[in-house]
Amino acid sequence: MMGQVAARMNSLVQEKLETEAPKNRQEPSLQFVTDKAKLNHFNDLIATIGDVKTTAYIPPTIITPSDVICGQKTTVGMVSFGGDQKLDKQDVHAFRIDLRDPDDIIVQCTPRSTRNGTYECIFRPQIPGDHKLSVKLAGRHIYASPLTVSVDDNEPESGSDINAESPIGVAVDAEDGTIYVTDPDKKRLIVVDFNFSDEKEIKLDFAPFDIAIDRERNLVMSDQDANCIRIANKEGEEINVIKSDQLKQPRGLAVDNYNNIVVADSEAACVFVFDHDGQLQMKIDGTADSIYTKHPVHQLKKPVFVAVDRHANIYVSDTASNRVVVYSRSGYLLNTIATSGHGRGKLDKPVGVARDRSGHVLVCDASNRVMVYTMEGAFVSRIGSPENALRDPHGIATLGDGRFVIADTGNRSMKIYRYL
Repeated sequence: MMGQVAARMNSLVQEKLETEAPKNRQEPSLQFVTDKAKLNHFNDLIATIGDVKTTAYIPPTIITPSDVICGQKTTVGMVSFGGDQKLDKQDVHAFRIDLRDPDDIIVQCTPRSTRNGTYECIFRPQIPGDHKLSVKLAGRHIYASPLTVSVDDNEPESGSDINAESPIGVAVDAEDGTIYVTDPDKKRLIVVDFNFSDEKEIKLDFAPFDIAIDRERNLVMSDQDANCIRIANKEGEEINVIKSDQLKQPRGLAVDNYNNIVVADSEAACVFVFDHDGQLQMKIDGTADSIYTKHPVHQLKKPVFVAVDRHANIYVSDTASNRVVVYSRSGYLLNTIATSGHGRGKLDKPVGVARDRSGHVLVCDASNRVMVYTMEGAFVSRIGSPENALRDPHGIATLGDGRFVIADTGNRSMKIYRYL
């Protein structure tokens, strides 16, 4: 049988015949046409026949892109119009998808079948600009491929010019959706909800730099003038003061699942961990024994903000070293993010840092943007836009629903962005 097919193919090649897909048939087929006037390059086409593994029917297909926002998960539909869903169904892995960003860097793209003759391509663009999407089936571009996918800047979902002279630190009470913002120049807190409505102020007798919320929903604030940590109730009434001779310039704060208070001290160039009663539990400066042993490159230079995750790992923005350093709850060095090198994932004097439940690390820096990374340090996306540009942002906190709120210090405002 195979010999007969080979003989027939050789005979057709000699006659310079070409192939044409049947117009009125849905079943897999290959039809030879003897009209030499139509196609005169069969010998050239036969050289590429190795790209076709089967004679499967390829239905007409179009690509339907939706609005694409930088940093957000995007779905591009590949819709079949073959008429018969059984015939239209293809193994999703038969599609060859290539997506490249404006820098010609490949963007990870996941194909998915909806099992009804429709296919999807899922990706998360890292940067804005025109991306080129190519989709092939059986070695051939489907209809409308290659396609230019325009990725827009990530604009803030909402924002407000709050009554603050210099908003710096930010904390979110997930229980009631309250956002607390420190305004050290005015010695007060600004309190708003997720819609930036019902703004009120809590007057203080000190200048709070950063703020965190403890397990009892009390307010934990750093006082870098008096070099101490102050704990107050939600009305601003002081409950406790944590003092230590080792505190030199306490700035960024976080409270872990054990109700320990983690403090970044810029002048002491280290991170302190206190229990809730004010007893010093640990000091991290990068010189303690760890999996990397003692080495100058691991020493903290100017820690400004800190964050913690559900495992009590500590994330430190080491501004002078252009990096975020990750420690375990025991103080062992786990990772560094954007320590050196070049490219889109490099940090420029990072300040505010946050960690979400999905494992993302969010960092704002002196380039007036927010960078999103995995816990391992892989760059995910860059958030920000020229039209609504951040100016000297500081504190950042996640809202638990794929959004974050940021203190846009230079613009005296707060902004909320969606990053997932």
